[in-house]
Amino acid sequence: IGNISVNCIDKKNNYCNVGYVILTEYQNMGYATEALKGISDYLLEKYYLVECSCNELNKASAKVMEKAGFINDGYIKDRRKNSDGSYTAVLFYSKKK
Repeated sequence: IGNISVNCIDKKNNYCNVGYVILTEYQNMGYATEALKGISDYLLEKYYLVECSCNELNKASAKVMEKAGFINDGYIKDRRKNSDGSYTAVLFYSKKK
């Protein structure tokens, strides 16, 4: 129905980055939120901080992160190129011990 993975581990600064994808037909069922909450809680046993990010247009993904206990840390303007050639911001979220 999708996947969730640790994309980057920064041992020096004691944090990691998590990404996830869920198929359209399984969205809005709570699966992504539960998976993100579970993996981030597990990772916080080892790392100080877990981070995630999404395109500012992806409101559903931002909602998943917030429901999983992540806090919006800010954004970087015009960071991600869209399929139509325009650029949008990337929203950054984190969850700490």
